[in-house]
Amino acid sequence: MAVIPMPPPIRKVAVGRRVKLRKQYNTGAKRRSARIAKQPALPTMERCQRVLFKRMGWLPGGDGAASMEEVLAQYVAMFEGPLLQHTIAALTAVFGIDIEDDDNPTDSLVEMVGEGVDEAAAEIKEIIA
Repeated sequence: MAVIPMPPPIRKVAVGRRVKLRKQYNTGAKRRSARIAKQPALPTMERCQRVLFKRMGWLPGGDGAASMEEVLAQYVAMFEGPLLQHTIAALTAVFGIDIEDDDNPTDSLVEMVGEGVDEAAAEIKEIIA
């Protein structure tokens, strides 16, 4: 029985580095979950305010929630008199301030809030009025 020899290759085989093909990604199509897609596009400051008010329990997640102006007015009114102990505890927990280690917690709060607090309070009073 005779063995038939293999035919010569049609194309020469290149010996060397293999070229790895990279996947092509479609950058035009955004993959987003339905939950994230239905969230409104809000400025950063308003998103931060919403997070703070939700953590304080003033802004429930439902559609029938109070307006941001009402909640903001309630927040400002909270600072018109002396703060209650449970309010101080909630704010220190939300902002991560450790009062026991700090000699003057007021300085820590001012550093976090920054300048312009009086201007913001005046604007809120104008909105409410």
